[in-house]
Amino acid sequence: MKEHGKKEGLFEFFDDCEICRIMKQAREQRRELTEEELLRAFAVQNEKNNRERS
Repeated sequence: MKEHGKKEGLFEFFDDCEICRIMKQAREQRRELTEEELLRAFAVQNEKNNRERS
Protein backbone atom coordinates (compact mmCIF):
# COMPACT_ATOMS: atom_id res chain seq x y z
CA MET A 1 0.00 0.00 0.00
CA LYS A 2 1.32 3.43 -0.92
CA GLU A 3 1.70 6.12 1.69
CA HIS A 4 -0.47 9.06 0.68
CA GLY A 5 -1.19 10.91 3.88
CA LYS A 6 1.14 12.92 5.98
CA LYS A 7 2.83 11.43 9.00
CA GLU A 8 1.26 12.41 12.31
CA GLY A 9 3.33 11.23 15.22
CA LEU A 10 3.68 7.45 15.13
CA PHE A 11 0.54 6.94 13.06
CA GLU A 12 0.45 7.37 9.30
CA PHE A 13 -2.79 8.02 7.44
CA PHE A 14 -3.57 6.51 4.05
CA ASP A 15 -6.06 8.34 1.83
CA ASP A 16 -7.38 5.14 0.27
CA CYS A 17 -8.28 3.55 3.61
CA GLU A 18 -11.77 4.37 4.91
CA ILE A 19 -10.73 3.75 8.51
CA CYS A 20 -7.70 6.04 8.24
CA ARG A 21 -9.74 8.67 6.45
CA ILE A 22 -12.36 8.85 9.21
CA MET A 23 -9.71 8.76 11.94
CA LYS A 24 -7.89 11.66 10.30
CA GLN A 25 -11.14 13.60 10.02
CA ALA A 26 -11.91 13.06 13.71
CA ARG A 27 -8.40 14.08 14.73
CA GLU A 28 -8.69 17.29 12.69
CA GLN A 29 -11.96 17.99 14.51
CA ARG A 30 -10.19 17.24 17.82
CA ARG A 31 -12.62 14.53 18.83
CA GLU A 32 -12.75 10.78 19.33
CA LEU A 33 -14.66 8.49 17.00
CA THR A 34 -17.80 6.90 18.30
CA GLU A 35 -18.12 3.13 18.26
CA GLU A 36 -20.81 3.46 15.58
CA GLU A 37 -18.54 5.57 13.35
CA LEU A 38 -15.73 3.06 13.68
CA LEU A 39 -17.97 0.07 12.96
CA ARG A 40 -19.35 1.84 9.89
CA ALA A 41 -15.83 2.64 8.65
CA PHE A 42 -14.75 -0.98 9.08
CA ALA A 43 -17.85 -2.18 7.20
CA VAL A 44 -17.16 0.20 4.30
CA GLN A 45 -13.48 -0.79 4.14
CA ASN A 46 -14.32 -4.50 4.28
CA GLU A 47 -16.73 -4.03 1.37
CA LYS A 48 -14.03 -2.22 -0.63
CA ASN A 49 -11.55 -5.01 0.11
CA ASN A 50 -14.06 -7.67 -0.95
CA ARG A 51 -14.74 -5.88 -4.26
CA GLU A 52 -11.00 -5.61 -4.97
CA ARG A 53 -10.54 -9.34 -4.41
CA SER A 54 -13.36 -10.28 -6.80
